[in-house]
Amino acid sequence: MAEEKEAGPGRPAPKHTVSDQPDTTPDEPIVKGSLRDMVAKADTDAARGQQDAEYFAREKFNAVFDELKKAFPESLPVFVACHRASKKPVAPWKGLNQDNWAEPDNLRLLARQIAMGGNLAIKLGRDSDDLVSIDLDRDDHIGPFLQANPAFRDTLRTRGSRGAQFWFYAVGDYPREVRKFEINGSTENAGEFRGGGCISIIWGVHENGNLYSRNDVPPIKFAYNDVTCFAGLRVIEPKNNFKLSANGNRNTGPPTPTGRRGSRRVDWDKFNDTLRNGSGRAVVQSLVERWFGDAVVEGEEWSCGDITGRAQTGRGSFHISPKGFCIDFDGSWSRSSVVNAIVSDYRRDLTGENVTIEDVFEGIREDTGEDFFKPATGFEQYNVWYVKSKEKFLWCAPDKTWSTLSADMVKEQLRVVYGLEESIPKDEKGRPIDNKSEVEAVVSDAIQNRRVDFNLRGLAGHEAGIEELPDGTTYMIERSGRWVEPEKGDWSPIERLINGLFREGQAEHVLGNLCIWVRDYYGHDYAPRPTMVFAGPKKCGKNLFQEVVVTGILGGTFVDPTQYMTSVTSFNSDLFAAPHQLIADSLHSNDQKTRAILENAIKTVSANHGQRIHAKGKEALNQIDPFWRLTVSLNDDGPGLSVLPRPDGSMADKMLLFRASRPDDMPHTDEEMKTLYLPAIKNAIAPFVYYLLYEHQIRSELKTDRAGIVPYQHSDLVAELVAESREAIVVDKLYQFYFDGRVQEQRERRITLQSTRIYEALVMREAIQKSFDRLKINEQNFGRLLTAISERPIEGARVSVTKLKTKGKISYRIACNKADGSDTESDGGNPLNNEVEAGRRPSSPLLELLRKRSLIR
Repeated sequence: MAEEKEAGPGRPAPKHTVSDQPDTTPDEPIVKGSLRDMVAKADTDAARGQQDAEYFAREKFNAVFDELKKAFPESLPVFVACHRASKKPVAPWKGLNQDNWAEPDNLRLLARQIAMGGNLAIKLGRDSDDLVSIDLDRDDHIGPFLQANPAFRDTLRTRGSRGAQFWFYAVGDYPREVRKFEINGSTENAGEFRGGGCISIIWGVHENGNLYSRNDVPPIKFAYNDVTCFAGLRVIEPKNNFKLSANGNRNTGPPTPTGRRGSRRVDWDKFNDTLRNGSGRAVVQSLVERWFGDAVVEGEEWSCGDITGRAQTGRGSFHISPKGFCIDFDGSWSRSSVVNAIVSDYRRDLTGENVTIEDVFEGIREDTGEDFFKPATGFEQYNVWYVKSKEKFLWCAPDKTWSTLSADMVKEQLRVVYGLEESIPKDEKGRPIDNKSEVEAVVSDAIQNRRVDFNLRGLAGHEAGIEELPDGTTYMIERSGRWVEPEKGDWSPIERLINGLFREGQAEHVLGNLCIWVRDYYGHDYAPRPTMVFAGPKKCGKNLFQEVVVTGILGGTFVDPTQYMTSVTSFNSDLFAAPHQLIADSLHSNDQKTRAILENAIKTVSANHGQRIHAKGKEALNQIDPFWRLTVSLNDDGPGLSVLPRPDGSMADKMLLFRASRPDDMPHTDEEMKTLYLPAIKNAIAPFVYYLLYEHQIRSELKTDRAGIVPYQHSDLVAELVAESREAIVVDKLYQFYFDGRVQEQRERRITLQSTRIYEALVMREAIQKSFDRLKINEQNFGRLLTAISERPIEGARVSVTKLKTKGKISYRIACNKADGSDTESDGGNPLNNEVEAGRRPSSPLLELLRKRSLIR
């Protein structure tokens, strides 16, 4: 093996081209130029500095890639720029391929990260000519692996902190995903096969400070199926499972005769074992011919136009492997079991076919003779289940309520409720005719055939029953969610409340969003929706609207998630039974940490598919799909609003902002509120649900495909939030640095620089540096802040920022505004503050607002 060498990024600073000493001698007089000459020289020096930085980045980039070409002499793989000492990419990478990764914009990004000491990764899989890797996490596993696979002694090998990663070009079929290793029964520090959908670092710094090393030997070509597992090593194969997933499958619920899963239970272990052996291809071929009629054979796989099975035009994007997995490479269907695809709501919506699990496996039995149904045991009527994680039993009483019982308690209930015998049955001569009693037979059947891994007391928006995760984990939902029975009637008390609370045309948007929420809830659609935020004066009715109306239409249960959000507790299982996540004035601090906590909560509920549940005394479960809708109410004074994140960028479509006002007809006494007002609103819940389900119409101009209705943000609230943001601080600092105290000629001059140059100039002032440190403004996020300012100018700001892109380079033009916020040259008017002394200069309204709220000193 070639000798390994370090390949870490050095970070030398470019040398300044301007000397620290003036170019004069003691005998030469120092002649000061005009103001215009001084400004011109400053611009020239800045441009020269920028050129030096670009030259340095280009030279560093060329040097690094000259090294990497030793490992990839024939063709380069797809490279991805990552942050320093991190595996996190600096930009989206999944769309990169051989056709676009070397485009100028991405090459500049790579060069910039190299110059800044960032990391380089490679996108593994098909887009990099089938370059894949075997990642071993421990040093003591390298020897056994090489002994079993001596060919890998002569392939590209990298190392970060421990173990090694062996790179090779996969020949033939291989898993286009990450698959974990198991060594001696444990996955801890075992490693993984990395075949696609992932990146691996090839150059840079490990998170612990070590430099990544490599041997610069080109990767060998090797068949995945020829890789030999050393003693104790096993590749964990994924199971075929069906479950609600983010790509549209709604096939969940209790296994009842009327449910889409059918009444007969499938032996999934037998099915998965069959797919792995020789007869598996015949089973998959049966599924293809029955449900994907126009699919054609393409190598070892089948392909067709899409998930419906239509004929392809050219090369089909929907592929089915002989191992029973499928994927649509256009992104419309993520990799899953082909059974999952056949029964999904996504396919049903396209084809109109309502296919059940029972239909699928009945078809397999007819076509191949393979029977994957579990034989009926006769014990299903007792509804006893075994919970493996607790080693206890779930007992469903005749009134449909569930209890967790010990084995002895279950036997007692079977004896009392169903009259089963505890003694072993005997014939007329007293001889045993079985080795188990009736109650023992039921308990034994539950342990063998009716097992679940976990149990949940309830899951918002789900019926009681058994559901399954993609990794094969099963869980029992003991209690069904609650749905109000809709009834046509008078909902005018709620209508008056909404019209009084949300004026200026807001009521239409509130009703539209509630309509979408209710139809999702009753349709078992667990896709996330934007959070609704209500800001208004104290005791205006916003909390009443949350707790009574929103909670009422979503089944009557709400929970406050702030204790979990603020890390008071790491256990969050109580959140999963309530559809309505309600925050009402429970976040009081307005610091950056609290704002970040709320922003993360909004993103979790409004954007994420699959949540992590952790109950006390239990292991955490991932990819659980509750029905969650989040509302937040707060006072519209300064301290209240300052808790909210800025409503733009990634938050623009996740947070809806409504300004609340006190309705004119709302009572002022507690007695009238309790005896008349509240009962009238509660009695109108069922008619209101009926109206939202069947009668409300969203105007066509407000409809959108993604959220159902255009996101609404009250303009006054947006303006107030922007005035309290980091962007407002940046604008004020730009004015202080470039224009404050300058003469008219300087104030009229516009400055155009890249974000890094602007940032470096600003932080030269100690006061600005401290302010930026306090607000966590740094070189990495400064450009995004400038972009946000350019896209949504701050009303009343004395500086405007314009984003420019010239020859692929992004820069920002900074100009001093007039008193009304318009650009100095927009109307040909005179500049502001001409010849005004600094001590008498009018103070910025924005600056005064920030000072009053103690955001700057």
